[in-house]
Amino acid sequence: MKRETLRRIILTISAIIVPLLIIFSAPVLVRTPAADAIAVCTIFFAVLFISSVFIGRLWCGWICPCGGMQDIIGIGFKKKPKKSRLDAAKFIILFLWLGAIVYLSVNAGAIAGINPYYSPDYGIGGLISVMIYPALIVLIVIAGLSVITAIFGSRSFCRYFCPIGALLILGRNFGRMNALTQIDLIYDSKKCNDCGGCTQSCPMGINVSKTAKSNGTYYENCIICGACCDKCEFGALKLGFRKGG
Repeated sequence: MKRETLRRIILTISAIIVPLLIIFSAPVLVRTPAADAIAVCTIFFAVLFISSVFIGRLWCGWICPCGGMQDIIGIGFKKKPKKSRLDAAKFIILFLWLGAIVYLSVNAGAIAGINPYYSPDYGIGGLISVMIYPALIVLIVIAGLSVITAIFGSRSFCRYFCPIGALLILGRNFGRMNALTQIDLIYDSKKCNDCGGCTQSCPMGINVSKTAKSNGTYYENCIICGACCDKCEFGALKLGFRKGG
């Protein structure tokens, strides 16, 4: 099975089970009595941040349900996002997102324990009984992603607006500053023939060819999807681990 096929299968499955994942990640669902939800939400973000120190935005490219939705919605769209002032928007949204979690945490009271099956009602059974509520959220998310994709291009929500993407960028930068070994694109200039195929294949609108030649291959919006590597017929790009810094 080709890597790209496997990646799309994983993302599609993730997109299908998104109602369950929303319970863990959306602060709007954290409300009194919601001590369990607050704890799970905090752990969820902490795990993503720690993992990003070593694997960057691999979550975005391989697992994220919103990423899977965008790939499905973006089928047939040739337009891609590009470098813009909007690149900073996701960090503002992250600040507001974390602020919402803190605010709701304070209002919900102390965390007495952790129940990973927390739902807006009572346990996993309650989740099923109130499935209409997360289903409505999913429909709103799909509609929003469709509009954003139509206006800004494929994976534009990932590039411009996703707070989790911003969190993962901060984690990856932390790893780089501390010279930790991270997954990254490995570029071999001797094999490159300047065809530009890597840049054309990037769903995030990154000029992979220019970036690889100028300052290695690090780019904060890279989601480690490997599309550029698969496109390169000369083996000039590959995914691998190397020391940051």
